[in-house]
Amino acid sequence: MLKGVKQRDFGFNQVLVDVEQKQYQIRPYKWSGTLFSTSDDAKEWKRFVRNMRCADNTSVLSDEMVNYLADPGVKFTHHAKEIEFDDIYITPEPS
Repeated sequence: MLKGVKQRDFGFNQVLVDVEQKQYQIRPYKWSGTLFSTSDDAKEWKRFVRNMRCADNTSVLSDEMVNYLADPGVKFTHHAKEIEFDDIYITPEPS
């Protein structure tokens, strides 16, 4: 536990996006003292509305930005290749 930080201050949001149904759901998680949990009433799906200012945006990421996004932020080693962010898979915890 971090010194000077109250337990009730720990939390995060999980955002689920259903691209086929064009909807999303936000699940807030709070620390209960032993684990993070969410309430069942916080699972309302909302319609995803695309920002029309971005609808015809044809911007392309620079090579520098693509490399930055692909960098996992820590140096992993493998005998066959340099590990990138896309090579990392974290198994989701079953709900």
